[in-house]
Amino acid sequence: MNKKFIPKIAAAALAVIIAVVAIFVILNLGDPIVSLGSNAALPGDTVEIPLEIDKNHGVLAAQIYIEYDTDNIKFDSYSNGEVFDMCWANEENGKLAIIVVMNDDEESSKDGLVATLKFKAKISADEGDYKLKFDKETMFIDYNPDPNADRLDIKYKSGNITVK
Repeated sequence: MNKKFIPKIAAAALAVIIAVVAIFVILNLGDPIVSLGSNAALPGDTVEIPLEIDKNHGVLAAQIYIEYDTDNIKFDSYSNGEVFDMCWANEENGKLAIIVVMNDDEESSKDGLVATLKFKAKISADEGDYKLKFDKETMFIDYNPDPNADRLDIKYKSGNITVK
């Protein structure tokens, strides 16, 4: 084999490897997924529900509204997770309102726990499954300096509290 062709073959092989890796990374990013966990409780019990994000590639802030059965379940408290720098939560008009914010866009691609939400099954709660679902007013703000760029298409997964 001619020694002149070895660098060309190596460069072509490297280009193919880079292209394959880039395609793999792009296909695995996909749309961000925001999910609520599920848990079981007896009447009077308090349960923790994780709020998580996966495939996060640029969320800087979010205003999240969660609907739930206020006749049987009561919001108790929250704690911030490891994804966002700040988190606030409050019950408003029968919905849980959560605001999360990043201080620095450098870290806006973390996956993991957004917040831990605590709900209490009321003493008078009937047995059953009670959905925790995202309200249509929920919105996520991504870091993208291009105002013409497509916005994040977030996929939502509801959670559940089962009262036994």
